[in-house]
Amino acid sequence: MLSQQAVYSRTEVDARIQAAVAAAETRQDQKTTQLVHELVDRADQEHSSRLIAENQIEQLRELNYQQKLQDGALQPVGAETGGPR
Repeated sequence: MLSQQAVYSRTEVDARIQAAVAAAETRQDQKTTQLVHELVDRADQEHSSRLIAENQIEQLRELNYQQKLQDGALQPVGAETGGPR
């Protein structure tokens, strides 16, 4: 049994190669775009988490300061000199 071989012109081969390369580049561009979006989302989430943590730390420091004032462990700023004049 003889197999038939397709015969393509050089122009057809070049066109097929260009189409395959273009398709591969398109897929790669889509993957790169998706990765960039994921990285931006992750950076945004990390930034938000950092801001929340910093806010919580500041609130805890303020609560700690207020508790020490109430316990008498600290004096308000200026109290040692009789306050502002």
